[in-house]
Amino acid sequence: MNSPNSPMRRFRLLVENRHGALIKIVGTFSTRAYNINSLHVTPDRDEELSQLTVTLRCDDRQCELLRKQLMKIVDVVDVQVEEYDPATDNGGYQNGDNILRATR
Repeated sequence: MNSPNSPMRRFRLLVENRHGALIKIVGTFSTRAYNINSLHVTPDRDEELSQLTVTLRCDDRQCELLRKQLMKIVDVVDVQVEEYDPATDNGGYQNGDNILRATR
């Protein structure tokens, strides 16, 4: 659950581009009563994967629990959580952003 005093966090996810993946991911947040402040989805270069950026308020413990729950979703390849800084927000991923490159 969100607390207005909790810091704003950015979840960066790399997911397989499959039917229903977004519903599963957003469901993870909504089932736990989190309000998503922003959601940005863009296909990766090969279009087999998509990159999602989700911003919301949560403390360290909540973030770690959410990250673990997201990693249990079959379509999710990688999850990274970072402090949200509106001064450096580019609205998503730049072309060529390699932050979430997964090795399979």
